[in-house]
Amino acid sequence: MRVKGRLQNKQTVSTPSPAFYGQDTAAEIVVDANGRFLYVSSRGADSIAVFAIKPGSGTLSLVEMVH
Repeated sequence: MRVKGRLQNKQTVSTPSPAFYGQDTAAEIVVDANGRFLYVSSRGADSIAVFAIKPGSGTLSLVEMVH
């Protein structure tokens, strides 16, 4: 199913761990099929950040950082 809509900046979050020093860029950004979680892979930090998406507001909260 394809959903039409538009993107709007609501929040800025950091994806690498605060302990990471160096250049980092997001490689892939994916929302799960149910729209509950956002996954962001980071090239420099070699990590994946998992965020919960709050229903209604769409704001993110960090669930876990996988290295």
